[in-house]
Amino acid sequence: MVAVNDPHGTRSADLIWEYSLYLTALPVLVSATGLTSWMFAVEGTAANVYLLSLAHAFRQVRPSFCVSPGPMRSLTIRRVCSVCV
Repeated sequence: MVAVNDPHGTRSADLIWEYSLYLTALPVLVSATGLTSWMFAVEGTAANVYLLSLAHAFRQVRPSFCVSPGPMRSLTIRRVCSVCV
């Protein structure tokens, strides 16, 4: 869960970054244990690196969240669209 009453978005952005880092290691760990093929690790890592770059961009935009939510809205739309594809 992400804090909703974080006025500057600092805690939320840091939490999203931390969760994204944890999820990046998941495909490799699952493949290393033999639960799935290594192709899943390759594809999952590639997708997670893209989502990690979006999380990094979200961290960079966070100071302007209080002034203008426009850049953050476009990041959110891109992230949702990338998940749907």
